[in-house]
Amino acid sequence: PSLHHRQQHARAMEEGGELKESFRECRDACERIEAGAQASANGGKRDQANEERKRIAGKVMRCMQMVESLGILSANESKEDILTEHLQFLLLQYFLGVCYANMGDPDPGSRLENVQNAILSFRRFAAACLDKDLLESDIAKRVESMVESDSVYSKPRTVAREEKIAQYKRQKEIKQKMEGLESSSSVDEEEARELALLHINSSVLNALQHQNSLCQEVEILKFAKDRPEGAESTESINRRREEQAKQFHALKGTATALQAERQRLADGVFRPSHILPTMTVEEFGMLELERMKEAEASKSRHAQGEAACSSEHGDSSDDDDAVKKAREWDDFKDENPRGWGNSKLRPCA
Repeated sequence: PSLHHRQQHARAMEEGGELKESFRECRDACERIEAGAQASANGGKRDQANEERKRIAGKVMRCMQMVESLGILSANESKEDILTEHLQFLLLQYFLGVCYANMGDPDPGSRLENVQNAILSFRRFAAACLDKDLLESDIAKRVESMVESDSVYSKPRTVAREEKIAQYKRQKEIKQKMEGLESSSSVDEEEARELALLHINSSVLNALQHQNSLCQEVEILKFAKDRPEGAESTESINRRREEQAKQFHALKGTATALQAERQRLADGVFRPSHILPTMTVEEFGMLELERMKEAEASKSRHAQGEAACSSEHGDSSDDDDAVKKAREWDDFKDENPRGWGNSKLRPCA
């Protein structure tokens, strides 16, 4: 090969290594943004987060330029034509949409521009995956309705509750399957390709969710942008609505308590003045019978205890009397020896 070809090959190798490293950085940054690790705050922190997201968006666009210059992805490629290691680069358009969607700006005009860019990025990402037949059948049907209009001012699509539940369940199943494949110690070519396709389908489901909420935000921002000068700002309107909601909840709690008290009084209108019995006569008789049986059993146990105590004391008194008699008999024998009272047998004096 000529020097020119060798230089082109070396530049391609260098750009390929830079592309992989930049892609990993963009992927990790977008995952942090979606997880809320870089949630915007008031003051300088919000501005700092916006600058970071703008920097990540610029890096994502740089990666997209390198993918195009290296010819990694082509518009006429099908699912089987794309290499497994190149499937991940389709996510760059999704990463760009995440960055735009999370750029907070107090100015309605600037925020509207970011939201429009996010909608276009999500729509292009979903359309590219649909064209290359990378999506599951159910997800592909939802994407077809998403990419019907190229206008970022299209009204948000009404999603049925059953569709939301099915979409949430499928998203959960995909994440569990991805976690199982990622935790495996050794992944072959087929499993790596399956993991890449699962990641793409999961990102498309996220893009569908972002698309609907962003379209709703476009309508609000258009109204805020076109409002006359001196009109109430969006922040003050939201604050006033929050205060009204709090007052409504407080009044709702008071009304609920009054309604309960009113119902209690209504229930007691036709009740008698005396206290109503809490049990029937038969139930009271059964309780008295149980109480009498328990009292008799207690008396029987008490009588048995007293009898046992008296028997123990009686035996001890009998033993004491026998000992006393034996001692008296021994004393008598000592004082009156045998034959002492027979005076006729004694010799004459």
